[in-house]
Amino acid sequence: MSVITDMPKWQRVLKAMDLPVQFLRIGLLALIIWAWETDGSSKVGALRL
Repeated sequence: MSVITDMPKWQRVLKAMDLPVQFLRIGLLALIIWAWETDGSSKVGALRL
């Protein structure tokens, strides 16, 4: 546990933020794939994003 206490505050914040960011990435990927599957024209919109 000494590793966590030795870590600078910003690194601990980054580690804490890592999990929500992963969820956001997975959600965004799922949204793009869903748009891709439902409508062909959505493909252009997803790529433009």
